[in-house]
Amino acid sequence: MKLLFPKSFLRTSNSFFSNVSAAYFMTSVLAPGSNLKTDEQFLVISYNLIFAVIYFVLAINTDRYLNI
Repeated sequence: MKLLFPKSFLRTSNSFFSNVSAAYFMTSVLAPGSNLKTDEQFLVISYNLIFAVIYFVLAINTDRYLNI
């Protein structure tokens, strides 16, 4: 299957994924809303930590899946 966009775009998108995962981790996991109760805060942290790990794995394995 021929790719519709060049490989340089995939390299920049890989760094884009890593930047998004880092920004998402810092905003959502390390600085949750301070007006929440402790139980809600724990749920928000655990829920966002799952997505931060997913974004991080996606950023690491993007070049591996696309065979760059």
